[in-house]
Amino acid sequence: AERVRRWAVGQQQQQQGLQLQQYQHSSQNDGGDQRVLEESFPDMEKITEFLTDTLLRRALLLRLVGDLTSAGECLLEILRLDVRHGLALFWYGKLLLEQHRHQEAPGFLQASIQHCDATRAHAHALLGALFMSWGEPDCEGSVRHLREASRLLPGYMPIKITLWISQGMASLRLPPKQPDVALNYLDKALNALTSTKGSKGLRPPAGSGGSAAA
Repeated sequence: AERVRRWAVGQQQQQQGLQLQQYQHSSQNDGGDQRVLEESFPDMEKITEFLTDTLLRRALLLRLVGDLTSAGECLLEILRLDVRHGLALFWYGKLLLEQHRHQEAPGFLQASIQHCDATRAHAHALLGALFMSWGEPDCEGSVRHLREASRLLPGYMPIKITLWISQGMASLRLPPKQPDVALNYLDKALNALTSTKGSKGLRPPAGSGGSAAA
């Protein structure tokens, strides 16, 4: 009975190997037609979606309890399954920032902007704040990202305040240097911080994906 079982398993593996070869040959000949793969593995897309969703939930839970290393491993596993998974790209970029791996984070955040609408504004905001905090600040890049974040979430005061601070820095560092303009931006930021402290203005609008900034 054991020999029969092994023979059956071997036959199944051989058949799957032939199906994969068929798919590869078809992709090469007709520009990537996925018909053969879809017919051979009709549930593969659902399986991948289930795995990525489970891994994402696990990664976020691990992050909440402070295990950033294991959370990062889960997110990388998602990206091995789906390199364009927008939420995994965003959260891995944010995780790198939390681990002070600032030079590695921008690529993941930039990619998440292309593939995830829900976190696009917050990815721009994180990039804007990051570029402002470098030893040699990228003031133009910081202002550009924060302006886009503010455009996407016009009612979200933390992004507006960060934009004003970035514009103040740019006014001081970029020619022609304008200290008076910089002071005006910083006054706006200070007044906003004073007036919105503890108010609803510090919370993202409902449905904006603002929980991603937590």
